[in-house]
Amino acid sequence: MVLAVHPSLSAQTVKDLIAVIKANPGKYSYASGGTWSPGHLVGEQLRLSLGVDLVHVPFNSGGLAIGSTVGGHTPISIVAPAPTVPQVQEGRLRALGVWGASRVGYKISPNGSVYSMSDSDPVRTFSYLATELDHLGLGYLHLTEPIAGPVAVPADVPRALPVLRKMFKGTLIANGGYDARSGNAAIAQGKPISSRSACRSWPIRTLRSVISNVRRSTRRIPRRSMPAKRRATSIIPHLLKSRSFRDDVDHLHHRG
Repeated sequence: MVLAVHPSLSAQTVKDLIAVIKANPGKYSYASGGTWSPGHLVGEQLRLSLGVDLVHVPFNSGGLAIGSTVGGHTPISIVAPAPTVPQVQEGRLRALGVWGASRVGYKISPNGSVYSMSDSDPVRTFSYLATELDHLGLGYLHLTEPIAGPVAVPADVPRALPVLRKMFKGTLIANGGYDARSGNAAIAQGKPISSRSACRSWPIRTLRSVISNVRRSTRRIPRRSMPAKRRATSIIPHLLKSRSFRDDVDHLHHRG
């Protein structure tokens, strides 16, 4: 994730940017790759924790968000590196803050298929991938390997979770059909897990896990109790009270 601004802004650091926004309440907006995207959550945390009047403008992709910032329509962007870095290198944007490897995660689905095509030996393939990713010091590895439901991995197919746990020494998030019993059983075996029931006692450590909690918590609100947009927005202040998420954003802020 990269926090970048249009060159027309005088801000050279994150602290400078906050000062500019506070001096001009309601004037500035930031672009992200969509509602509930990591960029949206970072922007909301900055807005709530620092008390700044900053408007969120969601786009259907990070590329569109960056295009808006390059064009000066939304002077601030909080988007992934892929669409941001080339614009920074060309001088069309100025980067103020970047998340390091420890704040980046990687999601894999070893037993998934695309157009009826799948890996003939997913455990071997993804074991190699997990080993290589472990060298990078990533914040977490997110494994989607359903253990229940219509898309559950068949019982006769070797599971990747036990093998990947040995290859990847960092935080491993297992997801897919876990309930309170199976989730807590996996945690007891030393396998951090994110599931609807078990995650209530699991600390939020990454932006991706914050997003998962946003989606779960939004679903818990009765749909008839309030309009959809209001229901979605009302959950943000509660979820962003996560101390670890605040620490991540504070780290970014103090880099300035």
